[in-house]
Amino acid sequence: MASDIITFMNYVGINRAIWCGHSYGAKIGYYAALQYSSYVSSVIALDIAPVTYESKLPQFRSMFKLFKTIESMEWKNRKEIEKYISSQMPDLTEFEIKFLLKPFIPEDESMDHNTIRKWQWKTNIDDMGKEMDNVVAFPVEENAKYKGPTYLLRGEYSKWVNKEGEKALRSRFPNVKITTINDAGHNLHIDQPDETIKYIAGALDDIDIDFAGSARGSVWDEILKKQLSGDSGELEDIHTYSS
Repeated sequence: MASDIITFMNYVGINRAIWCGHSYGAKIGYYAALQYSSYVSSVIALDIAPVTYESKLPQFRSMFKLFKTIESMEWKNRKEIEKYISSQMPDLTEFEIKFLLKPFIPEDESMDHNTIRKWQWKTNIDDMGKEMDNVVAFPVEENAKYKGPTYLLRGEYSKWVNKEGEKALRSRFPNVKITTINDAGHNLHIDQPDETIKYIAGALDDIDIDFAGSARGSVWDEILKKQLSGDSGELEDIHTYSS
């Protein structure tokens, strides 16, 4: 996926970008920084570490097995499905269940919504399940490092960035700044949206990228001034990729 984004950057003429993402979207930013650093001006990651999450495999495999099960059954409506998923995986929050079920739709949407009917996945869950080993992996050499500006925002109750993950992050990204958002889990942008936006805005304001050969303080203030004046000027190659 990192190479797909870089192909797009080359196509539209973006030289470098700030890579910002949540969870596995942020792992793409980490990977790009370590493997294709010339395309990365900085990384802003939300609640993930640059490590292989092998311990998550049993949970993910159980989840995909459950996904296949509900596809083989018949359902009246989405609430009924959500209730069933909650009974089978009680650790999932209501938001997580709704999010996971977004691509699960009735085969015949014209039927009455209170009629028992077959449902299907719009996504290819068979191939996704087969690729779980690759999804959780982080195939980068241990000595690979990125010394550019890096920011991690993690949730207070999240288990995705533990002590081992933080150690790996600081080793690979020696200039990382880590912030913990109180009263938030893995989906901190849902649990504490205002704090998350505030943090990302602060990180962007903190990044001083010298594209033109002379740093001039807060680049983002200058970008805003140029946008308001209708002049994109020499800062036109500063972009943010989010996932």
